[in-house]
Amino acid sequence: MADHCLQRLQSFHKIFPSDLKQRRTEYCSELRRQKRELVILKNRGLSTDFSKLVNIEKNPEIKNQIIKTEKYKTFVSSKYFPNNTKKYEKIIEFLKSHLNILSDKQLIINCLLILIELTLSIELEELLYQNKFVDLCLDLLDFDSKLISEYSIWCISNLSIGNPKTRKEIIESFNFTKIITFCNKYIENSLGKVSTWCLTTIIRVRPMIFSEKIPLLLELFINLTPLLNDQESLIEVLWALERLTNNISATLAILIKRRFLLKICRLISNLNNDIALPCLKIVNNLIRQRLKVRDIVACHILDLVVKALSSKNYKLVKEGICTVNQLTILEAYSVTDISKHKIVKKTIKIVPYFGESVRIEAADFLSNLIHLSNFQSLNELIKKKCIFFLCGLLDSVSNQVKYLALQAIYETFKLYFKFLEGDDKNLYFEQMENCSGLSQIEKLVYSNEPHISDLALEIIDLYKD
Repeated sequence: MADHCLQRLQSFHKIFPSDLKQRRTEYCSELRRQKRELVILKNRGLSTDFSKLVNIEKNPEIKNQIIKTEKYKTFVSSKYFPNNTKKYEKIIEFLKSHLNILSDKQLIINCLLILIELTLSIELEELLYQNKFVDLCLDLLDFDSKLISEYSIWCISNLSIGNPKTRKEIIESFNFTKIITFCNKYIENSLGKVSTWCLTTIIRVRPMIFSEKIPLLLELFINLTPLLNDQESLIEVLWALERLTNNISATLAILIKRRFLLKICRLISNLNNDIALPCLKIVNNLIRQRLKVRDIVACHILDLVVKALSSKNYKLVKEGICTVNQLTILEAYSVTDISKHKIVKKTIKIVPYFGESVRIEAADFLSNLIHLSNFQSLNELIKKKCIFFLCGLLDSVSNQVKYLALQAIYETFKLYFKFLEGDDKNLYFEQMENCSGLSQIEKLVYSNEPHISDLALEIIDLYKD
């Protein structure tokens, strides 16, 4: 039966290769359109009457005013866009001509409602760009109507997602500052929410657009963060800040103030992982560039990271361990302080329940701690059963994890000869024997990876001596 099905499938590929390619293209295109529509439509804080207005078929008033032919009616009710964009040229010309008539508010609103549907189509991106719909929507921001401004900004956001040229035009336009003004002025209303989403979309979509107006956006997002009560808008702003701080320059660093850092650090302990994760990433961006590290330490960042490690979200756990690792490398805390802190115990406890990406960060963190240790800090790490944990990582699938764990064990051997005596030596040997660490290291001597086998052999030689 299975062979028969396979035979039929192979014969279908031979007879209808072009049909198969077309079907696959249509299917992929539809998936992309649905994904884009979901991203754009989900929880964007639009006016409460938008769902009623956008459904043209259930609103006879709009239908009578703007849809004058059977073609427009079919287009608006359809959710599937054909590959042939020429069929839409008349509709686009119709919308463009009516959007240029700035006297009839209702007609402009109705045109914008159809344009919102159009901007969801990936296939029509270039056609809408060539017809300069972004410029038309930006001009409509001069109109004295909140609803027109709201729908215009939503269209601008949709059009900016797929085209870097469009985003550049939006940022460089004269009316771009009006969108920033709407964010500040109408922060509690739907117009403010849509304006916030528009600006964060422009920053978050890759590739990032660089402009002289970027500092204005950074300052706006910093000021908005403490004021936003809407979680969806707050998450969007935090991810936009993560992008900006990741590409920060010396001139933009002036805008990073302690109040902002304090707010960001406090949000790390938020129960909502979607809020805590971008906050940790922002802190990591600043640590990597050595900006305001003292202020970050003053926010009791280690205690906040411990709370983040209690999360079941592997991204949050990985980012938390990465934060402490960066602070260790920069010597923002003394190694003794970190080894005594509950962050080490927490890391050793939770990491076995996560995948390889988290284990790599944990192995690197402990390896750096041991490398920088003195007698007191090494003693603390051994008491917290650090050796058990490192030997457990030797069973990992990832060669990188194995190598980092071996490196940490090798460092402890060297420090063992230098510092440990008496009971501490016995405790160390006891841990190595109880966790079968030596037998695992002996197996790694025969590894296919030369750097792993060589390091394992060095450890065995040291142990025998």
